[in-house]
Parts: sequence; structure tokens; C-alpha cells
Amino acid sequence: MNEQLNSYVGTLIEDTMMVMDEYQTPVMAFTATVLDKIEDLLDCKEIVKEHCIVTKKNGDIIGEIHAYSESTNGEVLYLFYTDFHSGSDILVKNNTELQKSLNRLQGFYDKAIHGIHHDVDSSSAEYRAGKFISDNINNYTSVNLVVLSNYIINNPEIKKLRIASKPVFCDIWDLKKIYGNTHSMSDHVAIDIDFEAEEYKRYKIPFIQMESSLYGYKCIQAMFPAKLLYQLYERYNTKLLYNNVRYFLGLKGAKEKQPNVAMLNTLRKENEMFLAYNNGITALATGIDSNFITDKTDITDPESPNSSQYISMGILKKISDFRIINGGQTTAVLYNAKNLSKGTNETDKKVSLLGVFVQVKLIISEEIEKISGNIALSSNFQNRVKYSDFSVGNEFNTKMEILSRNIIAPNPNKDLIYWFYERLRGQYDEQKKHLIIKADKDYFNSRFPKNKKFSKEDVAKIWSNWDQRPFDAVKGASTTYGAFMKGIIERSVVPDENYYKQTVALLIIYKFLMSRPENKNYANGKATIIAYAMAMLEYQTMNKFDLLKVWENQSISDHTKIYLNKLCDKLYELLDEQARTLSTSVLSYGKTSKAYEFIKSQSLDIDIHLLDNDLL
Repeated sequence: MNEQLNSYVGTLIEDTMMVMDEYQTPVMAFTATVLDKIEDLLDCKEIVKEHCIVTKKNGDIIGEIHAYSESTNGEVLYLFYTDFHSGSDILVKNNTELQKSLNRLQGFYDKAIHGIHHDVDSSSAEYRAGKFISDNINNYTSVNLVVLSNYIINNPEIKKLRIASKPVFCDIWDLKKIYGNTHSMSDHVAIDIDFEAEEYKRYKIPFIQMESSLYGYKCIQAMFPAKLLYQLYERYNTKLLYNNVRYFLGLKGAKEKQPNVAMLNTLRKENEMFLAYNNGITALATGIDSNFITDKTDITDPESPNSSQYISMGILKKISDFRIINGGQTTAVLYNAKNLSKGTNETDKKVSLLGVFVQVKLIISEEIEKISGNIALSSNFQNRVKYSDFSVGNEFNTKMEILSRNIIAPNPNKDLIYWFYERLRGQYDEQKKHLIIKADKDYFNSRFPKNKKFSKEDVAKIWSNWDQRPFDAVKGASTTYGAFMKGIIERSVVPDENYYKQTVALLIIYKFLMSRPENKNYANGKATIIAYAMAMLEYQTMNKFDLLKVWENQSISDHTKIYLNKLCDKLYELLDEQARTLSTSVLSYGKTSKAYEFIKSQSLDIDIHLLDNDLL
């Protein structure tokens, strides 16, 4: 592990240095680098990366953040603080120093909710962050304080933090966690439930287990206290739901038309009947620890020639990598119904979770990624949720991976150079890690240069832009990917060689736009400007821009670069002016379709003939 971390530190420094021109300081460059790598794991909307600091009159720091955001469903506020050292050595920090980082985050939050934006320059980062928090505070059910660090923080013990009227949770992304989750070959951060830990030890959950020798999975049937599901949702929000399949649909509407309202009424009027009326939830896990209270009982059908089945019973001690694949609405109803009742004195509207249980079917397999799509499809069949919504193993992604390993990128020397599609997170580094001989590693690097690696989230973003939905592309990686995959499914898109080459061409345009030093002039509007520039390039050229020419050249022409430079500056000028008129930011305004309609209606005054040689 130490050898891998040492290698990764060098990679992290290289990636950080690449964005120094844009972010100016090593701390902010590191912040941006790490957040770009883990953004879709956090379930955040577009993260604002700005250094904000509040001090006393004597200069002592009261509060500090390096980025902020909210969850994709708008229920959780995220505040980020970066603890960074510029050396290449792997250093260790203790809990006392960690607590200082958390205190900085807590201090900024306290100042923000008390109106710090009224006391600072309206053009400052502190004003933007403070106003964002103050304006939206009533929408948040909890606050997540996140420390990003290139130190190793061993066994962090986080002291209880108190934030006014909100549950507060802390996530520590140190060097080990950043490396582990960007090389995990998985698309989520594992949630482990340890029933021997302080926060969960009050729950004693018996289960019955069936295991099959043929398929190597286990199925557990249990009943979870509703209070446990409430606690898990409060802590993890939609990260608890597999691939964020569904968001909470609310508690309003006619009973017969809104199942959530029926659940709410049951909780209010006859809460202990919830178990009888509700279908329960289906969840996935990679393993459990338990105390078995019976030996295995062989229940194999004598007529079964190829398989054996066994039943056993026990008490749960730990669930590894727990995620709900069906029953997200049930879980969210329990959480929201209980919270809703806190604001009322009317007895008939009160909700108690005492005595409320939920049936849980827990599927356990070490190869859960391989079977999860079929589980999701079967569990959600009545809602027409498709396998492709859930799995990185769907036809689109597997076909893109195959194409990327077989289509040679044009180059003057006719070398075997390929773009590398990461269907799974960390796939590139994982594949390289298994190469022992230096010559093999050098060969891999020459065939698959790191600057030609791209992810499924990148594909979703660039095609959303090109398909005239740039306002979707700036809503966060997981949201963008979900909307993109929905379109892929509805149109039955299966990538072919032409689609793949066009995708790479769009990546080349995107990478040019991302690398512009001028991006630093756009404050938190960078992502919006890049998305809108790609969309407007397609719109202005009326589907005539020659993407295959970009593929053949593996670059865009100088004239196209000039056009895009002018376009970006013009877009920022227009969007910034309009956003100020509407008392919002370029980032927030850019997420609306109205913003794009506004841009399309404007005269850009840029010489379109710059693109003449790059059109079909």
C-alpha cells in the first residue's frame, strides 16, 4: 500500500500543478483537483471552489472554507476545508490538528447563518458563500463538513460538533481515502453499518439467511427498526440509495394517487401497522458479520441436481457496503414524516417511529456489481426502471470500452495510441498497477497516455452540451450522467465507430476549453461558460462543425481556438450581466433552460467565418 501511495502522491502533485494557473495557489489547485476526482461520489451539485476566510479584528481566523455546495436533492449543505502540504512526502496528522480543520468549517458556517455577507464586500468570495448559505439554510436538513487532505489521518476521533438547529456530520478525505475511492473500481463510497459501534449498538437485529451454492449469493430477511433507517438517511442522505435512483417525491397529493401520503397516514394513525402494509426495501451488501444462533439447515430439493440451498439464523453485527436498491421512497418518507411532525402541535399530525419496523431483503455477494443491474430491474419493474439506469455494465458503457481499446488514435508516427475509456472508477490505474516489469509499464503508458483517459461522466457532460442541454451539464456529475443515460435509453443509442470518434473529438474541444488560463476570470462560472461554449459552437454552426476532422487531427484548428476564446469571454459578459440583474450567480443562472434561451437570442458579434475551414 505504501508503494502505491508514494506513486499516487506524485500523480496528485502533477494533476495539481496542471491547474495552478487557474486556481493561483497550491491549496486551491489541490482542492479543485481532488473535488474533480470525487465530485460524483459526494452526490453534490456543481461545487463552488473559492477560498473564503473570516477573521477577527486582530487577524485571528474565525472560520474558513475552500469550497461549498449542496446535495443534488438540495437537502444537505456541504462545506469543504483543505489541509494541504506542498511536499512529496507522506505525512501523518493527529486528531488535535484535524479538529482545527473542523473548527474552521464550523466557524464559517456560524458566521454565514448570522449574516456575514452583510458585513463584507459584495464582490468578494466571502459574500457569495455567505449569501448562498444564508439564502438556502431553511432548505437543509443537515450539514456535512468535509476535510480534504494530502496527509494521512489515522483513526480520526471526531469530537461532537454543534451547529444551530441542524444535525452535523463530518467526512475526512485524507490521502488514503482519496486514493482508495478513486481506485476502487466502484461508483460509490461504501457505507458500513457496525452494530457494535456506539451509534448503532442499541439495535439488535435478528435475521434468517438462505444461501445458494450454485450462484454464490446469500439472501437475508430481516426487520429493521424505522429509527435505524431514519438515522442512516439523516447521515448519508441519497448516497444511501443505489446510484441515486429516485429522489423524494414529497408528501402531498391525494391518498389514492400518492403512495407516500398513504405511508404518512399510516405512520400518523396506526404506525405499528406499517410493517404489514408496506412492501419493505431491497438492499445490497458485499458481506456481513454476525452471531449465528443456529447451524445450517440443508433445504435442498432432492430433485435439484446442480445446486444446494441452506437456511441459518443469527444476529447482525456488521453490514459491509450497504445500499438500498428498492425502497428509497419508503426510507425518505420515514425521515421526512418524522421531521415534518416536529413542526406541529396537532396530535393527529404527529409521527412516532417507536414500534415501526420495515421488512428488509438484503442480497449479499462479493460480486454485487455483476448482479446488481438485474436485481434493480426486477425490484423496480413496476416503475419501469431500466437496468441501464443502474449499472456501469450496460450495453452503452461496455461498447464504449471495447471501442476505446480497439480504435487507434491518428498520429504522425502511426504509433499504437489509444484513448482510454474508464467504465469503472480507477480502472486505468488498476490495470497499470498489475504490470510488474518496467518495460510493460512503459508500453502501457505509450499506448494509453494518461492525458487521453476519460470517464463515463465526461461523456455525459460533453454530449449534453453538444445536444443543446448545457444547463443539464452543470448540475453535477451524477445528475448529468443520470439525465444523459435516460436519453441514451429512450433513443436506444448503441455506440459505433463513428459515435466513438465524435466523442473523442468533443473531448478534445472540452479539454481545450478546460485548459484556458482565462478561465480564472470567470470566478465560479467556469463550468457554465465551458458548457455553453460547446453548445453554442454546435448551435452557431447548425450541426455542420466537422468533428471527424478534429478526430483525424487530434486537435482543433487555430481559427477555432480564436473563435472559442472570443465566444467564452462574450458568454461570460452576457451571463454575468443577466445573472446580476436577477440577483443570482452565473453558476445558478446557467442551470436553467431560460439562460440558454437567452444566450441563443443574443447577437454574439463574433466572426463566424473563423470556422469556415472546419465545417462540413
